[in-house]
Amino acid sequence: IKYGFNKQADYRVSDLVFENGMAYFDLVQGNKKCSVCGFSLPMTGEHNVLNALAALVVGHHLGISLDVIKESLQNFKGVKRRFTYVGKINGVEIIDDYAHHPVEIEAVLKAARQATSGRVLVVHQPHRYSRLSLLFDEFCRCFNEADIVGITEVYGANETPIEGVSQSALVDGLALHGHRDVSAIHGEHGLKNFFKEQARPNDIFVCLGAGSISSWVNNLPSHLIVDGY
Repeated sequence: IKYGFNKQADYRVSDLVFENGMAYFDLVQGNKKCSVCGFSLPMTGEHNVLNALAALVVGHHLGISLDVIKESLQNFKGVKRRFTYVGKINGVEIIDDYAHHPVEIEAVLKAARQATSGRVLVVHQPHRYSRLSLLFDEFCRCFNEADIVGITEVYGANETPIEGVSQSALVDGLALHGHRDVSAIHGEHGLKNFFKEQARPNDIFVCLGAGSISSWVNNLPSHLIVDGY
């Protein structure tokens, strides 16, 4: 059973619209729009819609009615650290996401672009020296949807550092691959300063990584309030 956006799929999404953090779409089976329409998912991003469609297809194959599936998707609460809403400060939405692989990062930033009318600001904490080394070129190319990028020190996860694989190497690599606005960020304090210096109303501020950056971004709203921001 094939599913997706392609017209050759057995099940496909049509009339997809993203609005206010929601995805709205209809379902086509074969060449015919299903009688149950107006599906919604409280998540943005085409990758999340595809995941939802996969679950929908499996449920329908097992005999669950489309009405029940529609209600279940509408009430889905999401997955922790997958485009998780942290808060809104001065008109800037703050998002926490576990993405630490180039393909994941690209998907999250595409979703962020769809979710905002402003700019996309991202701070990424590279996770493991070995991953950064093996996928270095991919990391240098996966941030193109972001207007402004900040790169923290590598979260080593107990790995031994690899010569030439570092925060500064990735910052330079992004710049060499054409990114216009990339800089180094140093620690949790640097994350807060980056937000204060760069973020403007209607922007979306996304923090990516599998290490300590999750605690940094979840502490960010309270730290900004203490600073009187």
